[in-house]
Amino acid sequence: MACAVVAGVVLLAATRSLVFVGDDWDVILASPHSSLLSWLTAHNGHWSTMEVLVFEALFRIDGIRSYAPFMATLLVLHAGSALLLFTYVRHRAGDAIGLACMISLLFFGNGGDGFLWAQQITFTGSVCFGLLALVLLDHEAPGAGRLISASAALVVALMFSNIGVFFCLYGIVATVRVSRWRYRLPAYAAPLAMFAIWFMAFGRNSPGLAVPSSLPQENPGAIVAFVVTGISSTSLGLLGAYHAWATGWWAALIFVSLLVAMTTWWWRSSERPAEVLGATASLISLFLVTAAVRAQLGASEATASRYMYPAAIFMLIIVAMAARTMPRGSWRSSALTVVVAASVVANAALVGLLIVHKSDDAGYAKAEMQTLGVVRGSCGINLGIHIDQRRLGNLSARGYFRAVDQLGSPVPAIRTDQLGSLPAAPVHDVLSRLFGHKVEPKTLSDRSTGC
Repeated sequence: MACAVVAGVVLLAATRSLVFVGDDWDVILASPHSSLLSWLTAHNGHWSTMEVLVFEALFRIDGIRSYAPFMATLLVLHAGSALLLFTYVRHRAGDAIGLACMISLLFFGNGGDGFLWAQQITFTGSVCFGLLALVLLDHEAPGAGRLISASAALVVALMFSNIGVFFCLYGIVATVRVSRWRYRLPAYAAPLAMFAIWFMAFGRNSPGLAVPSSLPQENPGAIVAFVVTGISSTSLGLLGAYHAWATGWWAALIFVSLLVAMTTWWWRSSERPAEVLGATASLISLFLVTAAVRAQLGASEATASRYMYPAAIFMLIIVAMAARTMPRGSWRSSALTVVVAASVVANAALVGLLIVHKSDDAGYAKAEMQTLGVVRGSCGINLGIHIDQRRLGNLSARGYFRAVDQLGSPVPAIRTDQLGSLPAAPVHDVLSRLFGHKVEPKTLSDRSTGC
């Protein structure tokens, strides 16, 4: 636990300069959620009621003046996921392997969006509560209290995002060989039934779930490439290598190597744990379902950090089940220890690089928002144009002004004569987009009257 707490505190301190970006603004602009429909409407195809609930609760604390409460909530879920993974794996493979899995997830740089971007509370929340359900059911004869609590945890996981579905799938497959397995099934069936009702009522017509007409009927190869790339990039990412290398023929080579290694181990093993079957089914299904709506963007989309974070959970479970069969003190056990240590160091370095990159983007976005504050009320502004789709998503000047009026400003206000203290690039980018042509900051005072 101390390791998870320390990691969370260090990450919170390291991300203190971050600010709302990308899809964060979708939730901000939709606030306040005053109707039942607004709480149940899908976001990017996901059931995101819990995301809305968390964001709305944090809005009432200090609006959007600080990113820290949002990051703190995300990091609590991230640390909780790591601790729950440790608990789940330890019961099956021992303390050492459980600790290795926990540390690997805590510093999984290739899945960094899972703990460095507040909007990813959706996937991270699903992972945390999905693992909580598995831990609650990890008992020889779980009583009614455990079954009900686990079922409730899975409902919460599904209400964070559709990633919860794959934890239900894992639980069902991994439970088949457990005694009294039929007694456990209702804990998974009830949440899935609720998800099915939500999906039919609100999710199936979501723009985020629009399946391109060319997939998968006319282009099954794109689906296969997506799944292969996703699994290969996750395995490579856990090793601390740059996950984008797992594309094209390299992805196929890595995938075949994994398949041969797992098949060989499976047939030589006397145990053949059901957890491996469940994790494999969930891992493949995660990328297969995602491919149905994302494969048109190319197989490289499968290397996105947000998909690798939940996929890493299932990959780590598979590795843990294989590692527990290795004799202690053997050369294979020693080699695995070295690989894990090197992987953690490499991934931790990636976390540092990712924080630097995100901090640079945050600095750029802050300058853009401060420029918006300066030009507010000026003549000739195009209020509907997107400010910076790469960093600020679908945020327009109109949306930004409305958001800060309701929830406060995420950046300190500055005067026109202070624009020169900001980086020139974001200032000129915003001005050229708002006015449709190059505008010098020193002329802005002439535009602020008579509007």
